[in-house]
Amino acid sequence: MARLAGWDGGQPEQPICGDVTDDGTVNTVDLVLLLNHCVDPAGNPLAHECTGDIDGNGHINSLDVLMLMGYINNPGGYSLNCPCEGV
Repeated sequence: MARLAGWDGGQPEQPICGDVTDDGTVNTVDLVLLLNHCVDPAGNPLAHECTGDIDGNGHINSLDVLMLMGYINNPGGYSLNCPCEGV
């Protein structure tokens, strides 16, 4: 995946929706962490909880995993609606 706006080689300036690892990209590493977080939230913490709520409904669950999977496979076909986007 391409680097996203705000990436300067350090930490992103703001949380990026779907970037649950907070490394400046949205990719399969984020997908794996989000899936593991759904199974064991305490054992798989997210850098920013809001970045895992892909559909913006206030809950992190399997629907968010499916939406992130779709986005990674077809970024133009999916909209990410995290509550922290743009903060």
